[in-house]
Amino acid sequence: SAGKVRGFSQQHLITTGKDVHARIEALRRDFRWLPEATTLIITDSNGRSWNNYPDTWQLVVIPGAGLQNVPRVLAVIGDPPEHVVNLVIAVGTNNRSNHKDAIRNSMLSALEATNRRGIQAFFVEVPTFDRGSLIEGGGSAYINHLARDLWENNFIQLPSEELTYRSREDTCHYDETTGRRYAEAVARFIHQKN
Repeated sequence: SAGKVRGFSQQHLITTGKDVHARIEALRRDFRWLPEATTLIITDSNGRSWNNYPDTWQLVVIPGAGLQNVPRVLAVIGDPPEHVVNLVIAVGTNNRSNHKDAIRNSMLSALEATNRRGIQAFFVEVPTFDRGSLIEGGGSAYINHLARDLWENNFIQLPSEELTYRSREDTCHYDETTGRRYAEAVARFIHQKN
């Protein structure tokens, strides 16, 4: 079935659908660039927790999205208007257990897709979830190491305080308090770069 877009507003879109591909296709129908947006943020389900961010941000939350989905998302939403000068990639949690070669190929494709947009692109550190498996922890470390090398000065390191989970059973979603801290860290970093 086709996905749909729901969410707080066009500023904070949350896609729904039976799988990632349906969620991305929903953007084709429902995504609209906001006239006040200067920064587009593509995030996985943890973007639901981001709050207290600037009015000039437009978040696209795609639950289940990974690095391999970034080029498709960018193709579906099209080239940004001139007023959008920043692109932030905040995915990778769903890639933590992938093989290193797959992570590297997906990361390179994502970087190439962001570079084609002709705007400043940033990559947000993948949080380390201490409740995840050892493989996932190693995957986060590898993704972040690779991203630091590829995105260089546009790699955004998150605050080092321990994250808090959305629920006791959750192993890969942080709560709104952590989301606020992360959004504020990203906002500070982008502000310093612009």
